[in-house]
Amino acid sequence: MLPAGLVVLVALADLVGAHGAAFLVLLVAVPATAAAALAALGQWVDPLRPAAGARVQAAVGGLATLLLLAAAASRAPLEEQGVVPPLATAAVVACLAVLVVEAAAAVVAEVRLQRQRLRRVPGELDERLRDEERDEGEGAAQDDTRLKQPLRRRRAA
Repeated sequence: MLPAGLVVLVALADLVGAHGAAFLVLLVAVPATAAAALAALGQWVDPLRPAAGARVQAAVGGLATLLLLAAAASRAPLEEQGVVPPLATAAVVACLAVLVVEAAAAVVAEVRLQRQRLRRVPGELDERLRDEERDEGEGAAQDDTRLKQPLRRRRAA
């Protein structure tokens, strides 16, 4: 969320002509995006709790980091002049597109996860009901056995 906000801020600052501020925000966005990509990579390789869609988020986050790094590197020599090179603009726009794809992938992964949870709940409920019915059936059988014993005694007498 933070990397996307920073990239949007860079684009907006460039639009209003605050190229110096855009460059500074861009410098902050590079490590923030890299940290988010590394966090997604960590979730992907976590053997205990692998996150859904983390592989896509890690790959796309890495690509976004590279694009921001290219934008910052191409912009740095011209920062004093207040000129924004076309490569920097293209890299920021491409980074925005990549982050939109990342957000869409995260939404798709979350929807799939919710569907899996919703499918799992009826199965768990069916299993619980079967267990309860089996327990009730066993309890009823024991009650029947207890009731039959006095009847057998009466018949035998």
